[in-house]
Amino acid sequence: FMQLNQSIELPSSNNSFSNAQISTDELKSYLDRIDSVLIEIDNESPEWILLNNNPNFRLFSHTFLPNKTIKKIPFLYFNPTNRQQTEYIVIGTIDDVNSHDFMTVQTDIAVRKRWDKYIKKLDLINYDEETRTQLINWIVFNPVYLKIFNVVSIAKSLSVFVL
Repeated sequence: FMQLNQSIELPSSNNSFSNAQISTDELKSYLDRIDSVLIEIDNESPEWILLNNNPNFRLFSHTFLPNKTIKKIPFLYFNPTNRQQTEYIVIGTIDDVNSHDFMTVQTDIAVRKRWDKYIKKLDLINYDEETRTQLINWIVFNPVYLKIFNVVSIAKSLSVFVL
């Protein structure tokens, strides 16, 4: 999860959240989800391992057998397998980019393919008109010590969850 400009404005008649039809309740719901993950990590859950700890960037991982349905994302299901998979969570602060520009760069597939040299595959798998939710399959060549990995992200208007 990325924290943008260290604050989130709640909807009013003249900001981008209102223009995108994102309600105050919806924003609070996303913040609650992020808070629950942060509490789990801050309580030093044995499942999560801190890989990088900088003032504006923290990277966590945990390994699991994919035999679960992600309750927060009902249409995403990991098929049971004997092979372990690793999930990453990034918590950081971006001070020099506004939230709209950040989301455009992250979720506009055509734009992302032009500038991100680490993309192996980037496709829109599903789009739900009613909820304005995208399921994106993003396979990257990772520039760090990690091998190629597959990222599935859920984008809803101005919110992104990376699994």
